[in-house]
Amino acid sequence: MKYKLDNKIIFDPQRGALYSLEENIEVIEDVLARPTSRLLHELLKNNKQIVSRDELLDRVWSDYGAIPSGSNLNNHLTLLRKRFDFWGIQRKSIISVPRKGIMLNILLEEVEGSLPLNECNVIESKQQEYPPGEKRLISANEIQPQSDTKTRRELTLNQRFFSFRNLRILTITITVFVLTVFVLTLYISLKYYNSYTDNNYVIVGQCHVSTITSGFIKLRSENKDALISTLKSLIDKKEISCDEPKDVYISRRPYIKSLHIYVSECKIKDASNYKDCQSYQFIDK
Repeated sequence: MKYKLDNKIIFDPQRGALYSLEENIEVIEDVLARPTSRLLHELLKNNKQIVSRDELLDRVWSDYGAIPSGSNLNNHLTLLRKRFDFWGIQRKSIISVPRKGIMLNILLEEVEGSLPLNECNVIESKQQEYPPGEKRLISANEIQPQSDTKTRRELTLNQRFFSFRNLRILTITITVFVLTVFVLTLYISLKYYNSYTDNNYVIVGQCHVSTITSGFIKLRSENKDALISTLKSLIDKKEISCDEPKDVYISRRPYIKSLHIYVSECKIKDASNYKDCQSYQFIDK
């Protein structure tokens, strides 16, 4: 079965070729790419009827062992419209119906038998190329209908499986990385940047002074010296007395326009007990 399109060309599905029938025009055998030929054949068989995109993907690609995709269908529709332009057939004969599919609306006549040689004297053959980047499982010469080929649904499930596996691997990698960074940060914070109470007392008068500092090791040393100096200054000002045995804890915290000094003192009652513990806050502007 062959098809006469718009009284201008004949399409031979077996050869996948177009032939001109116009007078005074030397006929050119225009061989289409196999997917384009199958696509045209499906549209011709359903002339003036809407064919869903899924049906076209199955009949043109999946049933022949090729990978179906919407981009492949769009590419071959474009190639088919270009061939119509070449042969003087309106490209709007191929209609894309949103959310429904594709429809071919053309004057069509079915032709039986072989083409008359006097009408179709082939002088040139033009092999249509595949769109760039189209993926095929097998070469064009090897494509034959196969009953045991994977359906489009099976291919889609495989694609989803690999996508899910890649996503799972990426998620695990990111999780391990975040946990590693968290543990390292916590370790560094505990080792180098935490609050620190000096267990080595400094004796000032009868006070056993412990400084509470924070920051890296070098800053701790500088803060300790500054705190001892501050305590001695407070003693000189008689803000604090070290005339009797006491344990004193001192720290400081800088603010925008002032320095806050925190002092806690407990008088020593005996080796394991305190008496009369008090806390003070001093602001040094």
